[in-house]
Amino acid sequence: MIFTAKQLRKFTSLRWLHPHSLSGVVVFLLGLSITISSIFGNFYLVNSNILHIYLLACALNCIFGASILQGPPDVQLGFKYGICLQLCLCYICFRLRPTQLHFSWNLVELAHFDKAVAIALLMMVVYTIIGGVKTLITGRDLFGNKTERKMAGILLLGGFGILLMSLYPLQLAFEGENWLKCVTTVYPYQRQGFSGYVYVPTTWGISMIFFAVTLQVRKIITVNQLVFCGIGSVIGILILTVIMQEYHIPFISTQKLFIPCGQSEESSWSSWANEALDFSAGAQKLWGIILGRPLSYPIWYKSEL
Repeated sequence: MIFTAKQLRKFTSLRWLHPHSLSGVVVFLLGLSITISSIFGNFYLVNSNILHIYLLACALNCIFGASILQGPPDVQLGFKYGICLQLCLCYICFRLRPTQLHFSWNLVELAHFDKAVAIALLMMVVYTIIGGVKTLITGRDLFGNKTERKMAGILLLGGFGILLMSLYPLQLAFEGENWLKCVTTVYPYQRQGFSGYVYVPTTWGISMIFFAVTLQVRKIITVNQLVFCGIGSVIGILILTVIMQEYHIPFISTQKLFIPCGQSEESSWSSWANEALDFSAGAQKLWGIILGRPLSYPIWYKSEL
């Protein structure tokens, strides 16, 4: 993204010492570091308390942001939506983090939170997709405000992405801890996959998109720059994380977006969803073409057996 001199002056004049800005810088740096290290197959950051620091900074960034919301009611509602979405995803990332980061104590029962978060994510999916379709068809948002149709791309892609991100929380919410134990028994590195390739990149990408929205609202960047940033980051992160997870930890983790516990009955709904939402199969075929051989278990994992 290239700034003009005027845009750069506006950018540098932002309140960079405000807690929302400072926490945003931490989110940017740590989220980028965790994502890049995972893409290169290094799980040190994912397995360390750096992940906790990132999630705390992400949550605080949302809370500080909520305290300084300004603008018309529809703009404020859009940011509140983003805050709610981000907090839900931070919770899911925390819930599915690697076992070595678990605390030795639990103050509250998390099952009720699991269900509340899953339902909230579904409601946001519906809201986003309806808003995207209305913008695409009428050129106006859900409040009737004139909106460029190109913004529908961000809304529809975002809604589809949130829907995919909601499948794990739904299974956790309604199948419980036994589902998670079952999945991690079959895929021992699935928790690292959840954190390093799914929820940290997703929350980081959402933070960047809403930062770009803030810049666009303040006329620091154009709508075209916002659309390029939004769609580019969603597609780029999705492709990179899916492909690189299968390269680094194939068979001991999965990019299936619906993971049934145990063997599904043939021709059942869960069997269909398991096959239809199996991103791992496509990524493994791609790597087979690139490498000229099928993928195999990581060498370092074999040495641990």
